[in-house]
Amino acid sequence: MAYILNFNPQQRIYLGSINDATNLQFLKSNQIKAIINCIIFLIRGTIETPNVYEFKEEFLYLRVNIGENDFSELLKWSQICLEYIQKHSEFNILIHSQFGNKRAPAIMIGILGLIYPIEVKRILFYMQIKKPDIQLDIDDLQIDLPLQQEEHIYQKEIKQQLDKELTQLFKCKQCRVQIFTSLELIHGLKSTCSSYFVVKPKQVNPELMDGKFNCQKCNSKIGDFKLTGTKCGCGQWIAPSYLYQKSKIDRAF
Repeated sequence: MAYILNFNPQQRIYLGSINDATNLQFLKSNQIKAIINCIIFLIRGTIETPNVYEFKEEFLYLRVNIGENDFSELLKWSQICLEYIQKHSEFNILIHSQFGNKRAPAIMIGILGLIYPIEVKRILFYMQIKKPDIQLDIDDLQIDLPLQQEEHIYQKEIKQQLDKELTQLFKCKQCRVQIFTSLELIHGLKSTCSSYFVVKPKQVNPELMDGKFNCQKCNSKIGDFKLTGTKCGCGQWIAPSYLYQKSKIDRAF
């Protein structure tokens, strides 16, 4: 489970899995009163993740029928979820899917995109900061967010929270000098990623095909670059690759 953000000062939005949705102690301790369940309808009308506590009438439920790898109706369901969140603005809300690392985050990204006109890849980056086990890539989310005609009522609140997270500092673990910011980061926030991949640093000699990055203060080796590319620990090939090893870098929150 991960706390994502506030839609207003009284409403917190959480992202999680079926384990969170069935943990009564967790739901009550975080004062969650409404649950958005991202499900897949199976054969004979059964569903993948039932609304476990619906019979107790302690929680309000919304079911979102979205496929594991099919986000063709993502915007439609995101709009429905946004209206649901606005309707229950006095409640903390949990958005969950079976594992909480793909469908539920996709819905959350769609919701945020409807509120705040920002690139989808930046929203995904924000989500991965909050919940590193998210298994979405930008290629999974080929969606065109509609152009807003007027500012959404939640935009100011959401913009403030996203902008704060999207300007994180990454520092040398040994001497604490700043190496790069999240604005330069292009890959590396998944829990399985072994390095942070960034845009081409200014100090790279354009005549070199590969090389090393040393900290400008303590001179310790913190990364390298290869124009031919490098395979990340998550399995994705990044080319060209300009990377800093996670074991050498600290994130400054």
